[in-house]
Amino acid sequence: MKKALTIAGSVCTGSAGIQAGMKTFSAHGVFGMSVITSVIAENKARVISYQVITPNIPEAEKIAKLEIKSLNNLKNTAKQIYQLTGVLTLIKGGHRMDNATGILYDGNLYHEFSRKE
Repeated sequence: MKKALTIAGSVCTGSAGIQAGMKTFSAHGVFGMSVITSVIAENKARVISYQVITPNIPEAEKIAKLEIKSLNNLKNTAKQIYQLTGVLTLIKGGHRMDNATGILYDGNLYHEFSRKE
């Protein structure tokens, strides 16, 4: 089966972005893969776009050129990626062996999401 990658935003209505790309791939018998660059929230009055980068730990290490061995390293790396890109940064922590702690840095605060593996 052929494979294709779409890099786009996620639109909650399904009318564009990742959702539309995946529907098109499916209609043509192509296995679709995606990279989400933003999440769009909308209602009848307005559209609000939230951009977020979501690397896992190995990807974040490559982007920031830092090694992540601790929660402090995870936070510092999220901040550095935010400073490089200017968008919310969520580093997914599923590659850590002790627990799956993810860090979201919004430019001001760190938000921690944890669960034991």
